[in-house]
Amino acid sequence: MRTGQHLWSIVLAGGSGRRLEPFLRRLGQRCPVKQFCAIIGKRTMLQHTWDRAERLVRQDRVVTVVDRTHAEMFPDQLAARPAGTVIEQPANRETCPGALLPLAYVLRADPDAIVAIFPSDHFVHEERRFLGHVRVAELSVRHGYEDVVILGVPPSRQEPGYGWIEVDRTKRLRGSRLLAVAGFWEKPLPPIARSLYEGGHLLSTMVTVARAKGLWNLISIAQPELRRPFEGIRQALGTASEAAAIRRAEAAAIRRAYEDMPCVSLSEGVFARIPSYLGAVTVRDVYWSDWGSEERVCETLRWLANRAPAFPINDDRFAVPYNAAARCA
Repeated sequence: MRTGQHLWSIVLAGGSGRRLEPFLRRLGQRCPVKQFCAIIGKRTMLQHTWDRAERLVRQDRVVTVVDRTHAEMFPDQLAARPAGTVIEQPANRETCPGALLPLAYVLRADPDAIVAIFPSDHFVHEERRFLGHVRVAELSVRHGYEDVVILGVPPSRQEPGYGWIEVDRTKRLRGSRLLAVAGFWEKPLPPIARSLYEGGHLLSTMVTVARAKGLWNLISIAQPELRRPFEGIRQALGTASEAAAIRRAEAAAIRRAYEDMPCVSLSEGVFARIPSYLGAVTVRDVYWSDWGSEERVCETLRWLANRAPAFPINDDRFAVPYNAAARCA
């Protein structure tokens, strides 16, 4: 399912992911960072995300941001990626800088780029259908309906631990599945989550499709303190004449920019501040889960164990490790 010209993917893999470490140990995992773990099947969560992104674009158009310590801990997983597509952060500064850094590289290569941003710690079943919704979001951006579009899923319960997209269904564009966004709530208090659930609003997947320039400008509006350091990074990219000098100049610019940089979440620091700049697409008939907690991983493992006969015997994408679901009691 390859899509249009100028489309790129950004994979966010810079998080520490260590909140799940005790649980992963109980499952027999030796890896402390969840996105680098093979929790189901033989591939890691990051490899699953790369596979998902590569159904949309060529491998050399999938740009992945990692923490420098990840590059040192998991060199084998990252070594096979095309040259120049793995971007190292000096430190994790949350998802907003984590998106801006690869965005700077994409904009250097393609000023007209549209980017599909994928967190690396999500589980998705019915991936082809899910990517069909990504395609709808891409077409909405390409046709100029909105510069930034988030995919949202209908909730099955109140879920205060997720981000929520408050949609305005009265402003749906004619002939489009794009919804206007009236508000964005990151991990709301239970009464607000209950109200959003009862109002038929959407859980945020944080899978975002955006015109690269538009997203860059949106972040600059919501977080002006990030503009200067990242403009400095953009100016440093590719300014030297030799490959080794380029790498040194880029690394030095990134290191300087990150020294005093605040931690800023893309959800809370940008989307929740200026939700009227966003559009939303509803994802239906897909099993999706953000594996940010032990409870969500266990819920998915139990779901997979119950559905095992529905999967082909040789399909290791959804194979549940022996007795893993039982350990989620």
